[in-house]
Amino acid sequence: MVEIKSDEEQDEATPAKAEYAKVHFERVNRKLSTLNLADIESRHRDDARQYYTFDLLTPNQFLRWIAGLEKGNLE
Repeated sequence: MVEIKSDEEQDEATPAKAEYAKVHFERVNRKLSTLNLADIESRHRDDARQYYTFDLLTPNQFLRWIAGLEKGNLE
């Protein structure tokens, strides 16, 4: 998931929001990693092996972020 903020973002809640989102997606990924595919309908099995990340970006970060994705960097 990507959240876009302006380059001038000054909201004090933003760092806490970003940290909460990262923790949330870590929990989701941990839960997904423990799924037994045999317990999931076959038509949904491909969707069960996904990995989620959270990034909070400003327009100044777009090019570097996209370049990282092209290299397989999810951080």
